[in-house]
Amino acid sequence: MKGESAMKKFAALFVVIAILCCVGIASAKDIVINQEIKAIAFKNDKNGNQYVRIFVEQDRTLNGISYKRDIALMGFGDVVAPLKAYKKGQKVKLVVSEGEFRGNPSYRILAVSK
Repeated sequence: MKGESAMKKFAALFVVIAILCCVGIASAKDIVINQEIKAIAFKNDKNGNQYVRIFVEQDRTLNGISYKRDIALMGFGDVVAPLKAYKKGQKVKLVVSEGEFRGNPSYRILAVSK
């Protein structure tokens, strides 16, 4: 019985540590992106709610090599309406939450700045 109790405590401790590690890994940071729009599209999700996907170019450096990469910015809810005034080629200034999805950075639009 003592062995089972110790094993349950160890398992519970392991679960708590695993959850805390996952929370730390999944944390996101907010950044400002001020770039020219390469593409912009408004679509509806399966529930009929509109969302926006914007592609912009971002400068990156890897092992001393500089290159450009197109990144997708996703916007939902209240940020969709102000973005309808923007077209391809215009500069847009956005506050985005930078996270990670399947090993790649992902960006969710939090606010639109004029």
